[in-house]
Amino acid sequence: MRLLKELSTAQGRLTYGLTESKLGNVPTFGITVSTTLFGGEETALVEHITADYDFAEKFFYLLADNTVLPSTLKEIAEEYISAKTAVFV
Repeated sequence: MRLLKELSTAQGRLTYGLTESKLGNVPTFGITVSTTLFGGEETALVEHITADYDFAEKFFYLLADNTVLPSTLKEIAEEYISAKTAVFV
C-alpha cells in the first residue's frame, strides 16, 4: 500500500489518507482515517474501493470535509459506494 495524499485537521489529530494498492495487476485506491482525538490512536482502512482515481479522490475530500472518524469509515464507504454504483431498472 502506498500513500498518495494526506490531509490533517483538528490540529493534526485527525488524518485522512488516499492510498494505492494492487488487486492482481490492477491499481486500486483506498482510504485511511486516523485519530488521536479521544486519547489513544484509532485507525481505519478501507482498501480497493475503486480503480477510478477521480472517484477515490472525491470520496477522500468528502470524508475530510465532513469530519468522518475511523469508527464510521467502513459504514460510510459502503453506503457511498453502493449509492454511487446503484443501477435502477
